[in-house]
Amino acid sequence: FPSHDTSVMIEYASLSCPHCASFARESFEKLKLEFVDTGKVRFIFRSFPLNQAALVADMFATCQANANKSEATEKYFATIKALYKTQDSWAFDAKFSDKLEAIAGLDGMSSDKFKACISDKKMQEQKLVSRMEAEKGLQLKSAPTFFINGEISEGYIDFATLKNIIEKKLTEASK
Repeated sequence: FPSHDTSVMIEYASLSCPHCASFARESFEKLKLEFVDTGKVRFIFRSFPLNQAALVADMFATCQANANKSEATEKYFATIKALYKTQDSWAFDAKFSDKLEAIAGLDGMSSDKFKACISDKKMQEQKLVSRMEAEKGLQLKSAPTFFINGEISEGYIDFATLKNIIEKKLTEASK
């Protein structure tokens, strides 16, 4: 559990969501530098795939992590970051699977490994169950959705707004 001077921020995001990609590109690095790296905020990312493209992309990121056991977390988030950066090239394309396979190839994953990865029914089931539990249990309707020390914010949040919420939460926690 975090200490009293730490806030917990959980993001539920879909890899095919433009607002999630904007948050990743525009706000996350600042958040990481100012709050996560300094130990003021514990950041938790939870996948909340809104469609098949997002589900397949998340399965690919998970397979990349599993293939790099010693640095699984770093590899997962590096893949997520790359997928958000390239979102326009795959997420809205009917052939998203082929586009993701090409990205996987650039990242050193063979075509056979990619196809096996995205055909893993057990992993797909686990991801869908997690998504449904979040939807029902937390009443999630959209992505991104953020929980900061339990306070919910839906939709894109710019860094200035996010900083204000976090600082307010840190102040409340220290009282």
